[in-house]
Amino acid sequence: MPLVTDASRSDLNIKRLPALDMLRCVAIIIVFFWHYHQYGSPSWVAAVGRFGWSGVDLFFVLSGFLIGSQLMQEAAKGNGIRFKDFYLRRAFRILPSFLLVLGIYYFVPQFREREGLAPLWRYLTFTQNFGLDLRTNGTFSHAWSLCIEEQFYLFLPLLLLFVSTLRLNKLVPWLLLGIFLSGFVLRYYSWTHFVAPAINTEQNGGIEYYRYIYYPTYNRLDGLLAGVTIAAIMKFRPLLWKGLNRFANLILAGGLFLLGYAYIMCADKVSLKVAVFGYPLVSVAYGLIVLAAVSTESVLSRIRTPLFGLPSTLAYCIYLTHKQLNHIVRRALSDKIDDEGNLMFLICIVVGIAGGWLLHSAIEKPFLLLRDKILKQK
Repeated sequence: MPLVTDASRSDLNIKRLPALDMLRCVAIIIVFFWHYHQYGSPSWVAAVGRFGWSGVDLFFVLSGFLIGSQLMQEAAKGNGIRFKDFYLRRAFRILPSFLLVLGIYYFVPQFREREGLAPLWRYLTFTQNFGLDLRTNGTFSHAWSLCIEEQFYLFLPLLLLFVSTLRLNKLVPWLLLGIFLSGFVLRYYSWTHFVAPAINTEQNGGIEYYRYIYYPTYNRLDGLLAGVTIAAIMKFRPLLWKGLNRFANLILAGGLFLLGYAYIMCADKVSLKVAVFGYPLVSVAYGLIVLAAVSTESVLSRIRTPLFGLPSTLAYCIYLTHKQLNHIVRRALSDKIDDEGNLMFLICIVVGIAGGWLLHSAIEKPFLLLRDKILKQK
């Protein structure tokens, strides 16, 4: 889940930041824990895994920052956004691996981790996250976050064009604030009208929570907004950015504190409190951490190790395949190895990384090279 599908460094024309690679690794690791612990795991994995859903929000913040930076950088040059090039880059990065995995899901039933696929057109139009019912469409459900990312890629350039054409730059902060505040209203309405009745009638409130709160785009924009806001400050408010840089370590500490508080607060994930306030709290926390990571004054800027480079590169492909591979491994070895033991968990990690590497090497990397070749010829 950039993102699971964030911008490449060549897209941004800026140096690679090891701190962002580290955060992307953290995101895919805790997402892995989240999905793994739902089918039984060692207690320490479950302790991390119960909050692992927030890894997607970290991906959203990263994507908002990287994609926002790329587009704002183009806009700042005065040449306008090159829509064709932007959408070409996104298509070559996301679609080949996604379509291959989707095809395997449809033609190899043994690959499915659960029963029930959403209609094919839902995946192809990246609208699967709307009305997603886990009781009937539980397989490849983790594609919901890719839907939100794709919708973001589609609409952000158009929004920036609209703002630029009508010279509404001064209204952008109010627009971002309005979108942020509307999320509280929408989540409150969704919880009180759809989730609460299911809980009160002793139906499966958790299913309705995912369907009406967790998956819909309009309820999950906080992370993307946080990332875009950081990009906008960095590009267009240099004095404010310089001031924030001076307090980078304090900002990092604040982000970690808020994240720790969110871990405690979100223990009852389907509650009204978490539905309304949990997601923005998590996104603000990750936003502060990402802000510190891209600051030159933060302790995170001192990270120089290439250790995180490969896992960061494989994050998207691991995300696409890890649930299915976990299912296959656990089904094959459950009668030989403790299904909730550390050894099973370790094997699943190794297989998950290997599967991500194979998909990256065979599909993602060749298409990225082809993309770069096409763009150089233009």
